[in-house]
Amino acid sequence: MSAQHAGLFATPQPATLAGQINWVTQAHTVVPFFACSAQTQQQALRYIGTTLSAIRRVAETENSPIRQYFLKMRRIPSLDCIFIADGRPVLTQWGLSNTTSDPLAAYDDGQPGKIRKTLFPFPPHFAAAALAGAALGLACSCLQLRSMPEQNFCGKKNGIPEKIWKTHDLSLIKGCWLRISNLNTRNLTTQKVTKVAKWSFCFDDSGTNGTQELHYDDGQACKGPMHTHFENGTLVVEAERCPFPSTNNRFVATTYRCTQQPDGLVSCPGTTTDPSVPWAQRQGTAEGTFQRLDQ
Repeated sequence: MSAQHAGLFATPQPATLAGQINWVTQAHTVVPFFACSAQTQQQALRYIGTTLSAIRRVAETENSPIRQYFLKMRRIPSLDCIFIADGRPVLTQWGLSNTTSDPLAAYDDGQPGKIRKTLFPFPPHFAAAALAGAALGLACSCLQLRSMPEQNFCGKKNGIPEKIWKTHDLSLIKGCWLRISNLNTRNLTTQKVTKVAKWSFCFDDSGTNGTQELHYDDGQACKGPMHTHFENGTLVVEAERCPFPSTNNRFVATTYRCTQQPDGLVSCPGTTTDPSVPWAQRQGTAEGTFQRLDQ
C-alpha cells in the first residue's frame, strides 16, 4: 500500500485522559473539513471515495485480515471527523462509528475488485509510516494499488505576519482565525466535555475588536464580542461571554494570551476571567492553537 493510501487514516494513540484517543498525523497545517469551501469539501470527498474504493477492491479479492475488518474501518461517525492536513484529506475516529450512518458510502465508485491471475502475488508495498491500526490488516497484505493523483485541498492558509510581534500593529490580525487544537469545552457545573466542531476568532479591519464563535457537534452555537491589545510581545484577546440562544448556558468570559509559533500559527492559552466562575476554577489554563484563514 502506498504512503498516500495509508496517509488517509490518522494514527490513533492513547490520550492522557482515560477513555480518550488522540488522532495524530505528521502535518504542519491541519484544517477542519467544514472550514473549507463547499467546492473544496466535494473535491476532498471524491478523493476519499476514490481511495477507499481502491482499498475496498483489494479487500474483496485478497485473503487477508483486511477483508474482515475493512467495512468497519472505513466508517466514521460524521464528516466532522475529516481534516485537511497539509492539503490532503485525513480521517479521524475511523472504525469507531457505532451508528447505522455511513457518511462516506455515497462516494464509493462501485467498481468491483478483480481477482489476480498471476502465478505469484505482487510484492508488498508497505507504507513507510504505516498506521498504528496496521494490526487490522491495512498494511499487512500484499497490496499494489495505483497511485492517487497529487492533489491539494483547502490550500495553505495565511500565517500571522511576523512583523505584528515587533510593530504591534493590530490591523495585521484582521480577518478570521480558526482554532485547530484542543477543540473541547467543559461544563463547570456538570463537568461534561463537549466537542467543538468549529471555533473561530474574526477581527475587524482595525484588529481591535472582533467576534468569537463556537459551533458544537450537537448543533449548539454561540457568538460573543472580544477586544484586543498588546502587552509587550503578547497579543491579549479579551473575549466576553458567549451565550447560547437556545439555552441558559454560556461560554464564560475568557482572556487569551497569544504568542507566535512556527509556520505562522499562534498559541493562545485561555484563562477564564468570568466573575460567575469560582476563583478556584479560574486558575486553570486551556491551551489552543489558532491558524489564520485565507483572506
